[in-house]
Amino acid sequence: MVIVDVYKNEKRWFNFFVRSNGYPLSENPDALVCFGLIPSIELGANLSVPYAVDQGLVKRSKEVQQLVASWTPLCRPIALSVDAEKPDAVPERANHAGPGLFYSGGVDSSYSLLMNQDLNRVLVSVIGCDVDLHEHEKIHSFRQMTTSIAEAFSQDLIFLETDLPRKMQRFLGWIEYHGSALAGLRHLLDQHITEMRIASSVDQTGAWEIPWGSHPGIDPFLGTDRNPIHLDGLVLRFEKIETISHHDLILSHLRICYHGGKNCGICSKCVYTRWCLRVLGNRDESVRFGHPEMMPGPFHLIDDYLLRDAKLLFACANGKPQYSELCDSICKSIRSYERYKIPRHFLMQFKNLYRLLRHRYRFAKV
Repeated sequence: MVIVDVYKNEKRWFNFFVRSNGYPLSENPDALVCFGLIPSIELGANLSVPYAVDQGLVKRSKEVQQLVASWTPLCRPIALSVDAEKPDAVPERANHAGPGLFYSGGVDSSYSLLMNQDLNRVLVSVIGCDVDLHEHEKIHSFRQMTTSIAEAFSQDLIFLETDLPRKMQRFLGWIEYHGSALAGLRHLLDQHITEMRIASSVDQTGAWEIPWGSHPGIDPFLGTDRNPIHLDGLVLRFEKIETISHHDLILSHLRICYHGGKNCGICSKCVYTRWCLRVLGNRDESVRFGHPEMMPGPFHLIDDYLLRDAKLLFACANGKPQYSELCDSICKSIRSYERYKIPRHFLMQFKNLYRLLRHRYRFAKV
């Protein structure tokens, strides 16, 4: 287990832990840069890491800062100080080491597993993100699901448990933080992982357009030459669902809801996935959805990424009489989205600014 102490003004602020299921973790200072960089930008605080850090990571962190700071008014790059910059070196690897993938059982990571199953050797599943550490029933179900998938695809499996998302929640949400946090966990696993994949949530276009915690300008830049990170699966969600719809085992274990438990069947993510699977051949019956007796309702568009996905679903359903109501609903959603796109943009800017000020106020009160 690795325990990290975080200080503010030379006084300990809090600590968090990361532990694994028998695989020893490395005390790699590169992880501290990944864990601390995005929160420091959000809170307007300089970051000091009193250890030697990879010189390439220090250099690339400046580009990450410029990108993240451009997303929200009042955000600025911060000063990063390290004890020394260490040159690139090849780390000692365990005999079982190989390419790895962060695996949650969701659409994105399931797609990345299927597309890289002949290359990938290790699945890494993190407990403490969408499932809290005290939710024992959910954790048990998640472990069973992940173990079944790992065995079916002949993958080694590493479980990590951490309270970092919960400790950081009051100062930075997981949406803004998850890419850099996963990068930090990757560096703690450098004995076991030669190169790491993080499944992208959006396509190649949307990945650059949408401010998001996992981003082509963040995740790969927080890797190093000896511990690279790849953002994988930069395709639309509809295409990913189409790919995984042919694999019954993946579908039977698919996790969709944000809350990390059983799929409710009625939230926006479940609704979209159910419609896609139904239009692709009534494959929604293979997924464990709550409220299976209810027809999935309409879904809402909040960005251009979801707009492109909606248009793909429309193209697949259009002309089929049984989906006429779905097509009408999609057209209505598209018209509404286009009508309120500009006001929604300013609203999101206001919400981001409010979030930033709220987090900085909390940080000042520490």
